[in-house]
Amino acid sequence: MPIAKVTARQAQVIARAASTIATTGGTTPLSVADRRGITSAMTTVFGQSAIHDIDAVSTVSSGEVVRSIEDGDLRLNVVRVLAVVALLDGMIEKEKISLVLDFASALHVHAEFVDALHQLHLDHARWVGYDMIRANVFTIPGVPWQPDDPYAPFLPYGDAGADPVLSERYEHLSSLDPGTFGREFFDHYKENGYAFPGNTEGLVESWATPHDCLHVLSGYSTSAQGELLVAAFTGGALDSSIDFMESHIVPTILIYHLGIDINKGLNAGDRDRIDADPSWADNYNGNVHLGLDAEKLWTAWERGTAMTENVYSGHWDFWARVATPLGELRDRWGILELDPTLAAVDDDAVCRDDFKRAGLPSPPAVSSTPIADRPLAPASS
Repeated sequence: MPIAKVTARQAQVIARAASTIATTGGTTPLSVADRRGITSAMTTVFGQSAIHDIDAVSTVSSGEVVRSIEDGDLRLNVVRVLAVVALLDGMIEKEKISLVLDFASALHVHAEFVDALHQLHLDHARWVGYDMIRANVFTIPGVPWQPDDPYAPFLPYGDAGADPVLSERYEHLSSLDPGTFGREFFDHYKENGYAFPGNTEGLVESWATPHDCLHVLSGYSTSAQGELLVAAFTGGALDSSIDFMESHIVPTILIYHLGIDINKGLNAGDRDRIDADPSWADNYNGNVHLGLDAEKLWTAWERGTAMTENVYSGHWDFWARVATPLGELRDRWGILELDPTLAAVDDDAVCRDDFKRAGLPSPPAVSSTPIADRPLAPASS
């Protein structure tokens, strides 16, 4: 089921707009990733499969797009797609971002993620990182916004804050039958070396448990690509009033695709390093992983939209479901089966050549350093 439904004429205009972004107004060639991303957007997001040769599509002005697309929700989805396309080649390309901003302005799409793109265009990475953390915290009931130290509420169990009763409750999930939701959640933690909530290295339960439940429910791994896909899945499942591009999708593209690390302060050792050099937290230099596969991202968004259960509602009860078979919950909550070809790949399986464009500099090298987006469990756990 596509996220939006458009006419054949509208589809042609949207494809032309996406091509305009990807080719920087018709001045640069398309990459393999561009072609796949635009073509799949037309089918998965917009429900049209008539665009067969994206290389033959001409550019289009924002004025022509405005005349073809009048519905506000459709306009928003178009700009969401254009924003992803602009970031697809693994670099901040200001000319592409400028074109997205032109389309957004013409279409009267005023959203937080559009503001963030504008700030990226101005080289204000610190503003972007701070605002995206704020937007993300807003979506998590039970996690307070602490402006002076936004990540402190995510790490409540250190020192005197440890809750061994809570962490032991999670450890007891190991007694559940294989295939149950709780046992799959337990295995997810152990396989990734994560510390359960309550452990001194654990992340706050009100974020960690829903987030990792969505990994388990969606079937997406914790590789760079997997984190991008679970972010899109999460965004699709959130209340439609939330700007999930600002709170989930664009920040994960920055971190797991472009290597702009806005999570500094969350990982093991970060706090000590910030204390020694406060400026380190603001440079956002991370590791490029080129985790963005737009075709997979559209599918994750679609799968999240189809999900009928909101694990971030603030009153959702994980413990009431732990003994239920995972497959039964997926069926009950409308979670579409994951096509194995659209599952996340490991970091070392990302195809850098997909992002190459003839006659232009090569895309950034893929780092061999995994992105650790949380502290790991102590070795004795």
